Amino acid sequence: MLSFENDYSSTAAPQIVARMQAMANEQNSGYGKDQYCDAAANKIRKACDAAQADVWFLVGGTQTNQTVLSAITPQYAGVVCPESAHINTHEAGAIEATGHKVLALPQHDGKITGEQLDEYCQSFENDLNHEHMVYPGCVYISQPTEYGTVYTREELASISQVAHDHNLPLYVDGARLGMALTTDMNDVQLPTAMRLGVSSLADRDDVHNHQGKWVYIDDNPLYHVQRLSHSIPYLVPRAQRLLNEIARSFTDSLQRKGLPFYKLIVTSATRTEKDVTRLRRVNVNASENSCHRFGTTFDICYNSYYRVFDPEDGSKRQVW
Repeated sequence: MLSFENDYSSTAAPQIVARMQAMANEQNSGYGKDQYCDAAANKIRKACDAAQADVWFLVGGTQTNQTVLSAITPQYAGVVCPESAHINTHEAGAIEATGHKVLALPQHDGKITGEQLDEYCQSFENDLNHEHMVYPGCVYISQPTEYGTVYTREELASISQVAHDHNLPLYVDGARLGMALTTDMNDVQLPTAMRLGVSSLADRDDVHNHQGKWVYIDDNPLYHVQRLSHSIPYLVPRAQRLLNEIARSFTDSLQRKGLPFYKLIVTSATRTEKDVTRLRRVNVNASENSCHRFGTTFDICYNSYYRVFDPEDGSKRQVW
C-alpha cells in the first residue's frame, strides 16, 4: 500500500538530500541565521510579492499554530474559528493548552463569513456581561478549509476587514496552501493560467491554430496517460516540464523505499470549450472557468497507479 499521509513522513527529495550532504561540512549559524534561510526567506517574499514580510521557519503545523496564536492572542482572550477548524478538531487541545479558549462558530462548507464574524463580535461587545466572558482575541481560518473548499479573494478581504475593524489579528493556516493556489476555485489561479498558457480553444480542431505552442504528452517511462474522454493530450512546455518533474520525483521516492515500480496516471490535460461543456453535463463539480482551457493544467490520479512489469520475464516481476 502506498501512503501519502503528508509530506514529512519520509525523507526529503533526492536533490535536497544531495544538497544537504554537499554542505555537511560547512559552518553556519543556527536558529535561522544562516545564508540558506536568508535565501529561502527572500524567495518566499518574492513569490508573495511582499518585500517587507517577516519570514520565520518552524517545524510542523501544530507547533506553528500554537506558537503564532499564543503570541498574537492576548493572555485573557480566545481564538475565533469555524467549528470544523483544525485547531478545534485535530490538534489535541494544543491551543487551549496555552490558555486560549477556542471560540468555534458554525461553519458553512468549512468556512465562516465576514458578516458572520461581525455579528459575533458585535454580539459580544453589546452583551452587558461581556467582561465575564472570553474575549475574542484573534481570528483563525485555513486555506483551503478542512472540507477542501477555498476562500475567494473577496471572502478573505471581507473577513480581514471585519477583523481589522474589531482590532483582531487574522491568522491563515496554509497547511494545504498548495492545493488552494492551484485549484480552479482560486480566483487568482485563473489569471495566472491565462498569462502563462495559450488562448482558450473553441474545439479540438482549433489545436492546429496553435502549432509550436504545444507539447504532445503520451505514455513514457515516467507516467501513463489514460484514454482521455474530456480533454486532449497537449500541454504548454512549462506544464509538461512540471509533469515530468513530479513523475520523476515520484519514481525516485519509490525506488529509495524499495517499493514496486508504479507510474503516475495522467487523467486529464487540456480541455477545449466544448470539452468543458460536455464534462459539466456529467460532472456537477466541473468548473466552467477551468484552468485546463489554457494548457497549463493537468490531473493525476491520487488513488490508482500504473504497475510496471518486466516484459521479458514470464513471472512478471516488478522492475525499475
